[in-house]
Amino acid sequence: MSPDAAVETRGGTTDVPPRWLNVWTVLVIGLAIYTIRMLGPEDLADFYHQERAAAYVMDALRNGNWICQYGAVGEVSSKPPMLTWLAALASLPFGQANWFTLALPGALATLGLAALIFVAGSRYFGRMAGFFGAFVFLVSPIGAKQMVLVRIDGLFSFTIAVTALLGFRAWQTGRGWTWFWLAAALSTLTKGPLGVLLAGVGFIAAFWERRTSFPASVRGSHVPGVILYFVICGGWFALAYAKFGQPLIDVMLDRELRGHIVKSSRGPGPFLQFYLPTAIFLSRYAPWSLLTCLALWRAFKHPSADAEMRRFERFVSCWFLAGLLIFSCAAHQRPDLIFPLIPPAALLAGRVVANWLEPRLHLTRWLIPAATAAALVVFSFNYLHVVKKRVRYQRTAAVKQLAAMVKSAGGTGFPLTHVRSPYALQFYLNTKEQFVDGRSVANLLRQDPTVFVATSDYDSIRKTLGADESKTHVLYRWRGSKEEPVDLISNHPRLEWTDDMHWLARPCLFRLMHVDNVDSYGDDFTFESKAPGASVTVRCVVAAPIRVRNVNSGVEKVLKPEEDWVIEFSRKLKLSVSRAGGT
Repeated sequence: MSPDAAVETRGGTTDVPPRWLNVWTVLVIGLAIYTIRMLGPEDLADFYHQERAAAYVMDALRNGNWICQYGAVGEVSSKPPMLTWLAALASLPFGQANWFTLALPGALATLGLAALIFVAGSRYFGRMAGFFGAFVFLVSPIGAKQMVLVRIDGLFSFTIAVTALLGFRAWQTGRGWTWFWLAAALSTLTKGPLGVLLAGVGFIAAFWERRTSFPASVRGSHVPGVILYFVICGGWFALAYAKFGQPLIDVMLDRELRGHIVKSSRGPGPFLQFYLPTAIFLSRYAPWSLLTCLALWRAFKHPSADAEMRRFERFVSCWFLAGLLIFSCAAHQRPDLIFPLIPPAALLAGRVVANWLEPRLHLTRWLIPAATAAALVVFSFNYLHVVKKRVRYQRTAAVKQLAAMVKSAGGTGFPLTHVRSPYALQFYLNTKEQFVDGRSVANLLRQDPTVFVATSDYDSIRKTLGADESKTHVLYRWRGSKEEPVDLISNHPRLEWTDDMHWLARPCLFRLMHVDNVDSYGDDFTFESKAPGASVTVRCVVAAPIRVRNVNSGVEKVLKPEEDWVIEFSRKLKLSVSRAGGT
């Protein structure tokens, strides 16, 4: 008998869940939440996480680093590239990345999770439980936040859920383990091997089932799947290591993997904040977290009489509880880390709601529309009004305004030098360039050629300038409450193209004479002239020699530190820059 058939019979007829309690209703609710989020202000300039993810996407698109990426300050990527790949691929049809394409993987992952919860819950707990599991996932603060978030957490949660549910099916049938390991590989390419662990802890239920007649052992062959897993994950890591070498090990395996388990850079060691994940779950997933707790109690005290339902109930319970234990032991603590635990929590909570409503099906006719409307009103008020007062939203609005100013004054290719500026500014300008140091910029501000500098560290530049500060003009300024400022400064009184300009883009300092457009892609730089007699002077500003090749003429030179090369051209000039010791 299916779970739906167990619904109470009244007056000779069987009350079954309404047909509109289906996956399409779930997706419509999810799309409504997504629309509200997208209509609200953007918060890309969040000082770290989303800007870092955007930098990885732009490094793939603007510099061609698809296997592994450099971040906003030139550091090696700390995470595998699955989110970067998806967002970058979504951006290709548009010609460049935008807020929609950055947030799209997270939105699709969240909608996919809702559909997955509905399907799995319906299969093992009944259609009402599946529907309400998806419902309490979407209309929670975590579900709404995850819907538009330029971070790996939503995608990671989705890949873990797919892996776990494929694993449960393989456990029950004794076949299909290759699909489990393929999903595990995708999860690993999203955030690392933690995904395999979080997806696999549900199998603790096999030991719980030893008292029953169902075989507790995990049957079937894992060999093809394990080989596929290591070929995919190991192959990617080998390619990344071939490009980045030891820094990849230092960042991904030492700082990120070992460091987050053993010692957090911003907090105490492991086990010392064991209570935080539980407290975060109870508060941020409220009120549904209380229903999850009730479902866990029932799983231990009153397990289902149906064998398949009981096994799934225990699998999901172990998935949640063991996952919570893993996060509780780690040194690194952050609220969004518990996102992968919300799908099993929602499955359990949905079953509690269904058990209460099944004898009261008439309530669903008004309760679900009313609850949905209330949730959408709350989300609308929060994301269309309240969040505007938060600093990261205000900072993003300021950065977008500055980007619009630069575009209106200089078009799409304006020579802007960046000194610890918000990376979101480069994103809105469709660039991916390295930051330069403030001392070098201060020297440029003292000279005659015009230089425009975007920075969050104007105070340091001002101290370096000393008495020459009077030559500096502040063309744009934003100050958030105790947060990093945003400034556009120059030795020219207006934001405009001039006939003699400096552009510091490591490893080169370019002096642009009669140039009106610049562009860069990886190690290639393109300049367009606005008058006859245009020239670009290239200077090596790094400690080691560089090789500069004039792609137009085929001539190349090796420039020693502080050595110049003046190149005259008409119309368009393309230069390729590389280390003198290699390509």
